[in-house]
Amino acid sequence: MVPRASAYDVLMRAEEIIANEKMIFNWVHEGQTIQEITRKGGYF
Repeated sequence: MVPRASAYDVLMRAEEIIANEKMIFNWVHEGQTIQEITRKGGYF
């Protein structure tokens, strides 16, 4: 359970993570290597 006082911050961070994962997925789909993706800040 997330405390009410932290709920907004948790939601904003979750949305950031989702956006980052979509970007990584696109890089993978483009055929970029793991090394290229991690240099851009992606993670696995």
